[in-house]
Amino acid sequence: MTTREKTIETEPDMNEIAEKKRRELDFQARRAREMGNIKPTPRHVIEKYRKNPRWRYIPKEFVFKTLGNLEGKSVCDFGCGEGVLTSQLAGLGAKVTSVDISPDLIEKARKRVELDGVAHRVNFVVADAEEMKVPAEEFDLVVAYEVLHHVEIPVVMEKLIKSLKPGGRAVIIEPVAFSPILRKVRALTPVAVDGDSDDRQLTKEEVDEIRGFFDSSETTFFRLLGRLARLAPGRFRFPALMTLSVIDRFLLGALPPVRKFSGVVVVHGRKGKK
Repeated sequence: MTTREKTIETEPDMNEIAEKKRRELDFQARRAREMGNIKPTPRHVIEKYRKNPRWRYIPKEFVFKTLGNLEGKSVCDFGCGEGVLTSQLAGLGAKVTSVDISPDLIEKARKRVELDGVAHRVNFVVADAEEMKVPAEEFDLVVAYEVLHHVEIPVVMEKLIKSLKPGGRAVIIEPVAFSPILRKVRALTPVAVDGDSDDRQLTKEEVDEIRGFFDSSETTFFRLLGRLARLAPGRFRFPALMTLSVIDRFLLGALPPVRKFSGVVVVHGRKGKK
């Protein structure tokens, strides 16, 4: 095969990419319509993410614990959606730039930060992650919460790293399925999967690719047995989740090989200092 033939074979299908983005926008528009009225964030929720009492077991609390003290920090909430995380970050004192491809969800996010009294700390940007221009060395922290599985990872990671200040950090949380067996089981499980038709889980190779953009990085895994909590009846779901998550933490710490069966990974990476 000639070099030219290889180039043609690996050249991205622009029509397919455009169609994928159209599906994403349509899905997010439907999601915004079905969301109903935005309500203020209860104060106890903000305080929970200040203290993070269950950070060893709950991925979102682990994310906030890893971010640390947010007072006065410049933070990019990349793929902010309807602004839940944005408002929580701002409520903890951060100056937040929130980016999303969906203008419908951004409108919901604007309403949320207004109701929460933190609009003065938030700047919204409607943009396609793969095409947007990013400011260089702008942010102390970047948070990407279940976003990268929707985009071309190398393109977007280059932008995220560029936007970090020297020594800046990024916290990325993603659904994963390192095991082929796990992917097959998930496909057969009779439980609805949140998200659009393009939702997927990252592979080990993709997580390694993400880590490769940082000068130093760590991974923490969640949802080994914990994912089974969704099968519990409504009022028993949270107690089941906590019980299973405690077991998970022990197993994931004591038996590293079982991490490939986890459902969620948090990547914490740092950009080198000049």
